[in-house]
Amino acid sequence: MDHSISNMRVHFYGVQGSASIFPSMSEREEIQRHSDLHLLQQVFDDLSKTTACDGSFKNTLESVIGGPVNRKTLSAYRDKFNLSE
Repeated sequence: MDHSISNMRVHFYGVQGSASIFPSMSEREEIQRHSDLHLLQQVFDDLSKTTACDGSFKNTLESVIGGPVNRKTLSAYRDKFNLSE
């Protein structure tokens, strides 16, 4: 008895058509801009905690970010902020 399939039809119900499901370039740029501004606001809020009354910094940059300026310490500093908004 031959059980090979010579022709098979598959129907997909409830799926989107051929339109793109990805955001456009302008939408991605706007999301990135919003995220960047949110991060910058948090960074400057954090930096303001370490300034003197005249606006000068009381500490060194290394003491604010937790070490020398490199990828590792910058990443650790970035991770302390809430970027989900």
